[in-house]
Amino acid sequence: MHSPVSLKPISKALIAAYAREGVRVGPASGPELIVSTFGLWSGKLAVEHGTPFVLADATQMTPDLPAHMHLRWTIERIKKIVKVDDWKAQQLAAITIDLVRKAGLRIDAQAVLFDRRHESMRARILKALVDPHFPPVHASAAIGADLLPCPPTSLGAHLELIGPDRPMGPGGYGTVVETVARDAAYLWATPSRELREADSAFTDRFEMRNGKPHSASLGLGFCLVLPFIGIDRARSQNYALFSPALHYRQPGPLWRTSGIASSTYRESDTVARGGPALADIIGVPVTSLPRADVCPACMSVVVRGPGIAEHHCDASGPDARHIVSFLRGRFGAGRTSFTNEDLLSDAHAPRDRNGRVVSRDVLENFLHTHRLTLKLRQFEHTWTVMRRPTIDLEPRAIQEVSEHHAGA
Repeated sequence: MHSPVSLKPISKALIAAYAREGVRVGPASGPELIVSTFGLWSGKLAVEHGTPFVLADATQMTPDLPAHMHLRWTIERIKKIVKVDDWKAQQLAAITIDLVRKAGLRIDAQAVLFDRRHESMRARILKALVDPHFPPVHASAAIGADLLPCPPTSLGAHLELIGPDRPMGPGGYGTVVETVARDAAYLWATPSRELREADSAFTDRFEMRNGKPHSASLGLGFCLVLPFIGIDRARSQNYALFSPALHYRQPGPLWRTSGIASSTYRESDTVARGGPALADIIGVPVTSLPRADVCPACMSVVVRGPGIAEHHCDASGPDARHIVSFLRGRFGAGRTSFTNEDLLSDAHAPRDRNGRVVSRDVLENFLHTHRLTLKLRQFEHTWTVMRRPTIDLEPRAIQEVSEHHAGA
């Protein structure tokens, strides 16, 4: 969790910049003028409501960030607070916006959207990001302007969305579900914005065409970190970072995933160049982060840790172990094609948590969702097992499963 950003250093710099223009402002006015650049009404209210500000290296900030600098609102606030005429207010507004940009200050859109601490103020902060004089270029502002639907906000919903997806880039990781079931994977809930390998976690882009919403990308604000040993002679420690994002494109009504950005933090090379170890950036050893796992029954990616809501399976869903066993049997026997009816009539037909055979629609939805993990391809009403499913669900402890399902 990041510490709150203090506006005092930027405020002092702003007061000094105003003084060079022959304008005196008191310490209390600095924060008021700074937050006006983001469309906020009051610095005091911004602090009271816990508006999440972050500092990022200005050279790495997205080029569309200036669109969130509310020029006209800043001018109006300067005229009211500093008591200057319109021409002077325009001059001071340009100085204020330039200083805020160079400082790398911005509102943490991912925290506003996905951190439960900001849930009560989420709508108000997002609406403040909307500049009525310019169309939004950030997805967060487009949500505040009601041009985009708000995506799911909980970590559990995000993990459910990305689980069946395939990470981008080389490495043969397979889907997120396969990767987490096979390898040790850890949740980095608040990655550093100064780490280029985590850039995609903070994607926040929106595009309009012909005056209508067209597409958007929105990072989920977290990374999955996988330690691995390099193949070099020194067997150096490296880390794969998966940074998921949601994507939206008209006319679809829903956010979706379409590949997960992956990058490698080559720790030994970085340290040799005088850079930090990943643990120094995180603040704790990677293995101390909450570990991700896969539920053997519903094949959801789950994370257990302090402050993370417990995941419970949908009682109507099929038990994934039955399905994997069926698919392996078909592949081993050379009978790679089957229909939903074949699976439902099997002696080990997929059943829900209450022991009932699942419905055809529920089964169809499960197979379609996890088709990449299960190595399936569908043509009309027939499924084909393209390769033997490699995901290993059997070693999971029965006690762990019962605890995972408790209270569902």
